[in-house]
Amino acid sequence: MKKTGRTIPDFSPKSLRAFVAVASLGSIARAGTLLGRSDSAVSLQVTSLERDLGHQLFDRTGRGLNLTAFGARFLVHAEDILARIDAARRDAGASEAGGILRVGVVQDLVPRIVLMVFDATADAPFKPWIEMTTGTSADLAVALGEERLDLAILARRHEEPGMVTSLPMLWLGSPNLEVRVPLPMVAVTPPCPFFDAARRALGAGGIRDELCFVSANLEAVRLAAAAGAGVLCRTKLAEGPGLVPVGDRLDLPPLPTIGYVIETSRSAGSFAKSVASRLKTDLAIALESLPV
Repeated sequence: MKKTGRTIPDFSPKSLRAFVAVASLGSIARAGTLLGRSDSAVSLQVTSLERDLGHQLFDRTGRGLNLTAFGARFLVHAEDILARIDAARRDAGASEAGGILRVGVVQDLVPRIVLMVFDATADAPFKPWIEMTTGTSADLAVALGEERLDLAILARRHEEPGMVTSLPMLWLGSPNLEVRVPLPMVAVTPPCPFFDAARRALGAGGIRDELCFVSANLEAVRLAAAAGAGVLCRTKLAEGPGLVPVGDRLDLPPLPTIGYVIETSRSAGSFAKSVASRLKTDLAIALESLPV
């Protein structure tokens, strides 16, 4: 069968990087400095890409370099192609070194888990590429189920087999926070086991509340609570400057405990499982030794 139409050659990664750099920086000279190439090399690579595409990427009639309408559309594709190339290179490098270890962790535990993961992998016969994801327990559980993580440290409201340990939930707030009705609250974006537990406890105690501040970022929520925006339900792990237990002073109802579990994906290999086992031991010791 006779082929019709123009065939577009394969894109050179060097040309794509030159194009993206020029588009981002607005200057061939600055792009050359970033890429460690001469101005003429960058210019030639962009011109070569335009020739391959059959479209002009930059409008060179005015001052500086501005993307054409086609150039703006193609920039999205170029960035996506380069991101995939970079990911493949990282994967290849990690595979050569021994593999990628994808760890998910709830935000409360990040300061402790980072060092524990390094300790747990220090004696490995190879150097793994560690990719850590933080988020809510709900998000991490989905990622684990979809096998985008090898292991995850999650918070759970109910006791279950394999639980590392549990901690009492606390009402935390600014030392200067006054009693108000309804009770102002701050929380990590729902679904959140801490906020759910707080709402149930308040409801059982006949205390009305209103949610005043939410964020997916725990540190932002902690700062809001420390600034006096409202009460935060977490554990001792969230205490810090300007954020202290306020349950007794505000006469708030008791809260339940929260448990932490470490789970592996269905396809997790022996290395990921051994790291998970080590983390269970180390995390249990660290949490159980927290001052009361």
